[in-house]
Amino acid sequence: MNENNPYNATTPYATARRNGLVCGLLLIGFFLVKNMAGLTDPGAGWASAINAAIVTLIFMFTSHRAIVSYRDEELDGVISFGKAFGVAMLNITIGLALLLVFSYVFMKFIDRSIIDAARESAYQALENTDLNEEEFEKADSIMQSVTGPGILALSSFFINLLWGAIVALGISAAIPSNNNKINDKEEL
Repeated sequence: MNENNPYNATTPYATARRNGLVCGLLLIGFFLVKNMAGLTDPGAGWASAINAAIVTLIFMFTSHRAIVSYRDEELDGVISFGKAFGVAMLNITIGLALLLVFSYVFMKFIDRSIIDAARESAYQALENTDLNEEEFEKADSIMQSVTGPGILALSSFFINLLWGAIVALGISAAIPSNNNKINDKEEL
């Protein structure tokens, strides 16, 4: 690779797409297992902790894989922090976009129990307030629109994207910027 020629610069898109697809499939698989195991209760703190831990592990695994693959295969064993963060975020964004589409279709057409559980939790919180009847009806109409499948899937996407950015920062900082094994092979 000619380092002085900017037209030969490699982009992380192919690596991020490949690993983002793996990330998306793992997230979709976990989504299905979580629903079959009944870990979708919004009020259960332990279910949220398990969910966060497994999603974090999926993000870490696929981001590490994407960064190392891009560093070793495309960049000749050297990567900057910015490029590592970029490929990790692209990987996570592609995975979450796949999960967004799947979770919307799942909640809209296959299993509405997630929406029902979210609405039940919102009703319980609403009943604990001191609202008069007019305010209660207004809050109920807002709650109906906020707990739809599109809003739930989209809010999950952005919350997980924020968490993914934090994980990508950590993984990008933890992975060494150069691969000494590649440099040792070139010297032989």
